[in-house]
Amino acid sequence: MKPSFLPLTPVTPWPETTRLFYLPKLDGTRGEETRFEVRELLRDLLSSHGIASPEELLELNRRPFHPTLHISVSHCKDAGLIGWSVKPLKIGVDVEQMVRIESHLIRRVSTTDEISVAPQQELLWSAKEAAFKSRSESVEVISSVEIFDWQALEDESWSFKARLAQDKNSILGGGEIRLIEGHSAAFFLADH
Repeated sequence: MKPSFLPLTPVTPWPETTRLFYLPKLDGTRGEETRFEVRELLRDLLSSHGIASPEELLELNRRPFHPTLHISVSHCKDAGLIGWSVKPLKIGVDVEQMVRIESHLIRRVSTTDEISVAPQQELLWSAKEAAFKSRSESVEVISSVEIFDWQALEDESWSFKARLAQDKNSILGGGEIRLIEGHSAAFFLADH
């Protein structure tokens, strides 16, 4: 039985041409099976929205490609997150089990200032990963993304902004993160 997907609606205004879906209760297998399962669900989602899917979409050795969409996928042991935006908008998503995010990894890719202002330090990992995925063609390492301007939204959700760490004036865009069933689910939309 294929897992179901839940549409996510950002609390802050997002363009109508973006879509987000949370995939709970994946089979718990990490690796190729889970990655392929998420790609198949992506193909099904696109089809249900009347969007044709190229065969390359299922290739696990590359980022999901679509000629008119920017697509981002993420999965952890038991959940997935899928997002797309109509080009030229660029989206990035990340989902993680909160208990598996290790503080030494956060400290390795984050500044002490970022950690001190984050609602929870574990949220930084997913926020950085989503921002990085939206800009991976121009940002080389995740530590060069700085997360700032956290704002509390609804219960257990926050908005944030990202910029290049070496250039405080280089705003990359904005995103949201929420806690869902012990997972951090982050989505980010690049400004340019």
